[in-house]
This record gives sequence, structure tokens and C-alpha cells, in this order.
Amino acid sequence: MKGGRGGCFATAGLAWFSGRCLPVITGSDLTARLIERAGEQRLTMALIGPTAEACAALGSRHPGVNVVFHTPPMGFIKSEDEVQKCVDFVVKTQAPLIFLAGGMPQQEILAATLLTTGWPEASDFV
Repeated sequence: MKGGRGGCFATAGLAWFSGRCLPVITGSDLTARLIERAGEQRLTMALIGPTAEACAALGSRHPGVNVVFHTPPMGFIKSEDEVQKCVDFVVKTQAPLIFLAGGMPQQEILAATLLTTGWPEASDFV
């Protein structure tokens, strides 16, 4: 199995056994492509984590995207009330594109919480 430049990585290993080599797309490249497509389609994108300034910069760079955000306080994951505010924000916005940028492992814990709230779209997390 090839690795590195243009090759297959471990996540593409099963495809390789089938005679296929899938392209590798880094998380940052995938994020950029998703945001570009969101701008083309004039979608709303919800973010949990970044500051107002960071979200304004993102909106300036991608004017077709309607950026909405919630910035929880540091250590929010330890507070049921703060986690619930994040869940309520996600449900209220009904945005087709949501980024959890609260740092690891907070964003993974929040994603798991969203899955258990009965919010069906939460199963579409990448």
C-alpha cells in the first residue's frame, strides 16, 4: 500500500484491498471545500467555539455564507447549563452546516450529547 504524497493511507486500506486507491483529503482542505460550497449555495453555517472576531473574519472571507455562532466559556463541557446552551443553539439555528470547534475532547463530548438529545441531524457529523 502506498503512503504519503498522493498515496493511500490507513483509512483507505480497505479500498486498497479492493484494488482502489482513494484520494486523501485533509481535514483543513475538507473544511475549506465545505465552506466554499456553503457560500456558493448561500447556506447558514453555525459554529460553536470561535470568537465573534474569528466568525466575522470567516464571514468576510466567504460573503455568501451566513455565519452564526455561539461562544461558550472555557470549561463549558463541565457545566450542564452551558452544554445545554450549545445544544439549544444548534437546534434553534437549524443550520445545514455546523462546526464544533471547542477543542478536543470537548467537541467530541458535545457531538455525543447532540446524538443523545434526539436531534436526528446530529448523526450527520463528520
